[in-house]
Amino acid sequence: MAPQTPMRPEKRSVRHVLILWLRRDGQYWGAILLFLSLALHLAWALADGYRLLTWFHIDDAFYYFAIARNVLQGHGVTFDHLGPTNGFQPLWMLLCLAVFTLEPLGPLVPLRVLVVLVGLFHGLTGWVLYRAARKVLSSPVALALGASWTLGYAAWSTVAVGGMETSLAALALAGLWWVAVTMHREGAYTHPRHLRRLGWAMAFLVLARLDGVFYALGFGLWWLVHAWREAGPTLSPASWPRERLALLSRWLARVLAPGLVLVGLYLAWNVFYVGSLMPVSARVKKWWGTMGASPYGSPWGGPPLLRALKGLVDPRPKVGPWAYAMHPWTRLYETVLAPRLQGYGWFQEMGRSARLAVGYAPFFLLLVGVLWATRKRWWPSVRAGVLVPWWLGALLQGGYYDAVNHLAQRFWYWYGQMMWTHAFLAFWADAVLVRPLLSAFGTARNRRWLWEGLVLLLFAVPFFGKAWPTPAPYPVERHMYLEYARWIETHTEPGAMVGLTGAGAMGYFVRGRHIVGLDGLVGTPQYVEALKQGRMVDYWKAHGLDYVLINKGMRLSPIYRVLEPCLQGDEWFHHDLEGWSIKLWRFVPERCP
Repeated sequence: MAPQTPMRPEKRSVRHVLILWLRRDGQYWGAILLFLSLALHLAWALADGYRLLTWFHIDDAFYYFAIARNVLQGHGVTFDHLGPTNGFQPLWMLLCLAVFTLEPLGPLVPLRVLVVLVGLFHGLTGWVLYRAARKVLSSPVALALGASWTLGYAAWSTVAVGGMETSLAALALAGLWWVAVTMHREGAYTHPRHLRRLGWAMAFLVLARLDGVFYALGFGLWWLVHAWREAGPTLSPASWPRERLALLSRWLARVLAPGLVLVGLYLAWNVFYVGSLMPVSARVKKWWGTMGASPYGSPWGGPPLLRALKGLVDPRPKVGPWAYAMHPWTRLYETVLAPRLQGYGWFQEMGRSARLAVGYAPFFLLLVGVLWATRKRWWPSVRAGVLVPWWLGALLQGGYYDAVNHLAQRFWYWYGQMMWTHAFLAFWADAVLVRPLLSAFGTARNRRWLWEGLVLLLFAVPFFGKAWPTPAPYPVERHMYLEYARWIETHTEPGAMVGLTGAGAMGYFVRGRHIVGLDGLVGTPQYVEALKQGRMVDYWKAHGLDYVLINKGMRLSPIYRVLEPCLQGDEWFHHDLEGWSIKLWRFVPERCP
């Protein structure tokens, strides 16, 4: 009998392996979320120039673009050419450096590429949320969580639109959560693979947005508790304390190693290249908080802990960290409750904080009542989904800004609170509402497909109807960024130094002029010290400032009124489409006191 030839392993094509992977655990739904996100952002990237620029509505984004261009042109990491700066998030700046190598092809070309990159990050975030949630939740609810983020207009307009670093930070936070859920589900808190993943995820999040350190701290404390418990049973009682600490130290070193190396290198660069450990933007905003009322807001009164608590319950839309979660009640309060309560004298005599306390007391009582009544259903699911350390990180991050009187807090800071709200609602709905329904109607595979397809349609149809770009009625030259830039070029001489507050877009679009930021958000550490010491005028006299563009409210504020005696002029820029005006002043050093 002839010997049998051993069977060779079946060769599988890349396409075959990809199809099998997408079919595993419903990965195709995550791929669909990514595809839909890329389709939308590709449409925005290919839109006419005017519509494209409306997508980049945040002036701060252009700080990144101008700095990236300066670096690539050999001027160093600087916005104003007066010295190095670190007023940005490091990982997003590195990505901008890669994208803006295309800037010689035209100023709008890298912007189009960046839109697609944001679409990639936003779609991947929804996919990661879906993958993590599917380990704990029913499949339709897990898909609803991913879809509510990727195809939710509120999340998209907050995190993706504008060109800031938040889409990358949201992806990093979702990735950290996925690592924690995987670790918790497998019950392997000290496996080398999980330790590496946790360390890299935490480092990635901190570099994506530096305040991500609070989320890393929340998840780190959660891991530390479980690692401490896991270390105990493996040791002998006689040497238990010493060996336990030694074992825990080795595990902790593995977790912290990526962050200590990468974040440590970034901090060393801050100190030795820029001369400021903390980003100059954070230093400036904390200084604003020492001035009382200012154009950038007013700090809360009281000790730091009380300020943090006040900030956490601030219901003002796009201001308070948890305002998104309170938004439904805010609409009810503003449209129904407040108008009716205004008829009572006692309500009119109250201060603003007291009126808000009265108006929002029913909301918090209702919330606590519902959560308490259903706690036996949702609490085990929330624990299994590792939402508690995420919530702790969100509290620390949100409370920090008001505790240190950090003014000019922007709505995209609260991406973590917004994402946690989506996740908690998904976990609560799954435990309290959806699983009983699925038990009643069955969970057969064909019905599951039906539920999941319906979920996707419910999010996708209204989202694309609202978010899809439409042709702009004006040529790109009429956009305020470009019209304002050409006006500055017309009314100033070549090479002139022009100072603005909110100088990002003009720093990118104005040609042949030296644009500097008066607010110092991406300035030099030397300028920050000059602001604190009241030497703003001396600083600009020494550096040869020629013009100032500033509105009346800013000009007369405590921060900038020291410039008032030095200014003269009567040239006004007015953009009729936006209904916005600003005055150009000549900076005359001889007029300064």
